[in-house]
Amino acid sequence: MKVPAGLTLAILGSTLALSCHRSEADVPDFNSPLPEISMSEGPDGLYITRLDGPWATDAGSAILYAEPGSSVLRSPSFADPEADEGDFYFSPEREEACFTSDRAVAGDIDIWCVRWAGDGWAAPTRMPEPINSESTEYSPVLRPDGSLYFASDRPGLGGGDLYHAVLRAEAWAVERLPASINSEFGEWNLEISPDGERLIFEASERPGNRSVSGDLYVSRRTGDSWTTAVPLSRLNGVGSELMPRFLSDGSLTYAQSSGDDADVMTAEPSTWEPITPMIAAVARSAGELVLLDPETLAVTQRIPAGVGPHDVAVSEDGRFALVPSHGVFPAPHEDPIEPSQMRWMSESSDGFRIVDLATGAQIAHRPLDGCERPHGAAITAQAERFWITCENEGHVREFDGATFAETRRFELANGVHKVMLLQDRSILVASNTDTGGIDLIDLDTGDSHFIATGNGAEGLAATGNGSRVFVTNGGTGEVCVVDVAAPTRTACWNSGGIFPIGLAHDAQRGWIWVVNNASSNLVALDDATGEVRRDFALPSRPLGIAFDVRADRLLIGLPRRNEVIAVNAASGDIVLRSEQVMEVDDIDPVPASYFRHSPDT
Repeated sequence: MKVPAGLTLAILGSTLALSCHRSEADVPDFNSPLPEISMSEGPDGLYITRLDGPWATDAGSAILYAEPGSSVLRSPSFADPEADEGDFYFSPEREEACFTSDRAVAGDIDIWCVRWAGDGWAAPTRMPEPINSESTEYSPVLRPDGSLYFASDRPGLGGGDLYHAVLRAEAWAVERLPASINSEFGEWNLEISPDGERLIFEASERPGNRSVSGDLYVSRRTGDSWTTAVPLSRLNGVGSELMPRFLSDGSLTYAQSSGDDADVMTAEPSTWEPITPMIAAVARSAGELVLLDPETLAVTQRIPAGVGPHDVAVSEDGRFALVPSHGVFPAPHEDPIEPSQMRWMSESSDGFRIVDLATGAQIAHRPLDGCERPHGAAITAQAERFWITCENEGHVREFDGATFAETRRFELANGVHKVMLLQDRSILVASNTDTGGIDLIDLDTGDSHFIATGNGAEGLAATGNGSRVFVTNGGTGEVCVVDVAAPTRTACWNSGGIFPIGLAHDAQRGWIWVVNNASSNLVALDDATGEVRRDFALPSRPLGIAFDVRADRLLIGLPRRNEVIAVNAASGDIVLRSEQVMEVDDIDPVPASYFRHSPDT
């Protein structure tokens, strides 16, 4: 099987990736000097796809199998030794396998299927159009209900897309999977978990990839569709990861390339599963990152996070949390207090920390010389890069996720506060309370463009596609809108309260939620007109805010009360209260895709 066009090996990556291992002791090791790019189970043994030449070339491929307990590979009876064949997938429920082959027309790789007769294979048959096409088809996955998932480089959203085919009234209907899976880049091969609830696939050239040529992503089923896919950073490394396959013992096999070779790897569920959903909240006065159960807001873990942290940024897959230590924080208090009782404490910052949320372990703790008050934080999808604002010095620092070394510095102006990475990962947005506006930083060129929005510019949010940015201006009591492409401020609206400080975008309703600190209220503004759609009173002055779209509720921090509350977006009722999060500031749903959470800070 030829590697899809455009997939060339790239050495990117991060030492934050966990290493996996080659085949377990009870699974024969079929890896050889030639590339092996898949391994799966059949009714009569283990099946692999092996290339006949180096990885990332036009090498052909063959399907081979070994009987149970044997490491001797041979061709199955259905194989055509003259053809380019691979991607074997067996459905035990249907006693049928599917694979790819160009046996009909050399160079035209299509999907074929073959029945298991109990003691051998029947003759394979080519699947009809519209499953097969004049383009190349890859990675058939036959489901127990008889439907078929597959990949194809036929014209679509990107270089390759994933499809689902269903047999209806003796005719196949094919649908491209939604944009939460497919992209303008390339999706090439896939696997569905045995329970049908998770889809794992390879994607190439995505901005958040460690390897341009292919990282593994996972999506969860939600009703009849799929959640936005997130990278499996616990598996993704410096080469391509591709062709995921579940074994009957629950382990996951996949291929990983290195140079001109590729080998089959295996991973136990505990070593690759995405992060358990949680709410991450910063406790400024306790110096903690507090993890909360999203269903109850009970505290599940408290992680030391330095002196007076204000902000947390979590990688898209939910694995890595970046927490700068600001050093200025309200005096600790166990019981709720009134605003007049609050007093500030000032200590030296001790830099930043990166925490692995899968294990709770601290991965890095580094000082920030010449950065007296680090505040805002942003991080890429798999933590290969991250950014921290230095308020007093007026710049944003960029760091390498592998070495934690500073790689660039964007000189802006004193007062730079929050920072947010937009969807396409090419624009960084920084708010500035002193200059009263935001800077749009082009990460490709390093250039920045300042846009005035109003006195006390602080809170940030964006539409899901990153085309518009919303900014709170505490001094003027407004929320302003910035068109990123223009780039210009297009509107400013009254926030519906006093001292707006935090934002969350509600794409379903077309609203922007605002927490007003001094007036203790939560307001929803129409994101096109600024008209007030909702106005809910809050029991104390709010600070951090995040939107849990999945449960249709706002997560709001009440620092004077040391708690996070969940507010029903329809009724304004407080439906949950957390255990103690002392002087809570920033709140992040983790992973964001589980909560269908738009970018904000």
